[in-house]
Amino acid sequence: MATIGECTPENHEQRARIGCVYCTECGKHLKAELKKLPLIQCPNCRMSTFESWDHCYYCGHLLRKTLCPRCRTPILDTWQYCSYCGHRLRKHNEP
Repeated sequence: MATIGECTPENHEQRARIGCVYCTECGKHLKAELKKLPLIQCPNCRMSTFESWDHCYYCGHLLRKTLCPRCRTPILDTWQYCSYCGHRLRKHNEP
């Protein structure tokens, strides 16, 4: 298993999900990894931006307005667990 400091395809995907455009270890542009991410429309500028990012890539608008009750990290309403602290946000059978 790779550690976060190592440069691997899995770590490239993880870095893209959290908002990196370039790998912090090797400097590779993460274009292929970014293409795999689901897009949403920014409510502020109407540009397509990445669903998993906290802010719009183009205008910087905060996309996640809900905060985790435990650690106060911005979260998506569809998540069952916080991506930062792992706090359970809703039961599996809740909508």
